[in-house]
Amino acid sequence: MNVARWFAVPLVTDARWVAPPPERPRRGLGGWIALFVAGEAVAAEALRPAPTAAERDELVTLGLVADDGTTLTPRVRLVPWRGVVVASPPDEAFDVSALNVAASLPPARALWDVGCGAGLLSLVAARAGARVHASDVDAELVGWAACNAALNVVAVTTAVGDLLDAAPAEPCDLVAFNAPLLRAPLAVAAAAAPRYLASPEGERLALRFLDGAAVRAAARVLLHAQLTPALDAALDAAARAAAVVSVVFAHAPDGTPHALSAIDRAGPPGRRRVTVPLSAACAHLSRAIFDALAAPRALDDAATPVPAPWLELRTTERYDGGRRAIATTFGGVPVDGDDLALLDRLRGDPLGRISLSSTARERLCAMIDRGHVILR
Repeated sequence: MNVARWFAVPLVTDARWVAPPPERPRRGLGGWIALFVAGEAVAAEALRPAPTAAERDELVTLGLVADDGTTLTPRVRLVPWRGVVVASPPDEAFDVSALNVAASLPPARALWDVGCGAGLLSLVAARAGARVHASDVDAELVGWAACNAALNVVAVTTAVGDLLDAAPAEPCDLVAFNAPLLRAPLAVAAAAAPRYLASPEGERLALRFLDGAAVRAAARVLLHAQLTPALDAALDAAARAAAVVSVVFAHAPDGTPHALSAIDRAGPPGRRRVTVPLSAACAHLSRAIFDALAAPRALDDAATPVPAPWLELRTTERYDGGRRAIATTFGGVPVDGDDLALLDRLRGDPLGRISLSSTARERLCAMIDRGHVILR
């Protein structure tokens, strides 16, 4: 709440990616937020509660800030999230997609967090009781992951290595990888080519990860990556011998989907691809959402379809040429009157009691595919 108010953005907005109002000085608790969350230098006299000289010396000794006598400059960024705190270098861009993966982790006895970065997934899994091994090709970030384990008082073993080269001593029943996103600065494509598909490094890493996980016969795999055609094909191939579910939750500017994909080698072979339209009322994925969308979708009379409870129904009004126009969205996706009428009929009754026409059933299937409706 304080972050949202200080940066003058909606509550669900990640304030670190929003340019703050230049006329608003840093002061009070907002100054501490700007210092450690946003990574900004802040005048010491503006902080409330005001640190004493001894406390400022301690912050410097701990390596958290630099202090020139008047201004505190952060040497670390802190991300508090659901009971854990992730510290990372102030110039390290925190990957917000890691929140989707961390919130969607299934129960596991032992997790291998591949490409751990500063260790968010590791911390969440360890807090839930899993034995955790974290590895990354970046030795500095592995050090931060170890530091964060100590900071959060959880046990995590760490190792430096490229992808699956730094294996744990004991097998893990879950291997997770939050693949690097194909951000625009990485793109080198010609103007006519899609910029995300033309930046191949993230795709290569995700494909290498899937190949390596298959060779090691990992029982369960969780992968966040952009579903380029090559990665889509690789997941289809994996589905010949395992149960594969891909939950699409966003799209890159060129239309490439962002998805969290789960591979379960103990499940029936096949692949399902579903969508959850994230919105202000549903800013991130969660395990409950992933499980609900991944559940079987057989439309028999015993199935109970209900509107996805994490999505927001919003109606907006505006004047267009002197005439008021009304637009309605569900989870940020436009819906029409027939959609709304169908949603209103889904009140927790089994499908056999609702008596839908064949046309309404087709519409229901489309809404299930869009993530607007789940089956219980």
